[in-house]
Amino acid sequence: MPQIEEHLFEDHTVTLKGVDLYYRTIGDGPVLFLVSLGWGVASGYLQRAFDSLAEHFRLVFIDTRGSGHSGRPTDPKRMGRVDLGSAMNGL
Repeated sequence: MPQIEEHLFEDHTVTLKGVDLYYRTIGDGPVLFLVSLGWGVASGYLQRAFDSLAEHFRLVFIDTRGSGHSGRPTDPKRMGRVDLGSAMNGL
């Protein structure tokens, strides 16, 4: 399966609740969020595994807080699922 060329991805950073959140987008169509598992792991492995879906979806690859290019909140309690959900709604 051919990989999508790197230059077709769009890089973004948004500050939500005082923490920078990094994400990459590619494709057109309905939005599909792909979020790395846990904290500390960037979304690069998801980009390589699922980039072929860009033919049908607008893919949004998110580096969770404290992972990859995203910032880390000063309060570790703000790295939970609820905060991730809020961040995704903010996008």
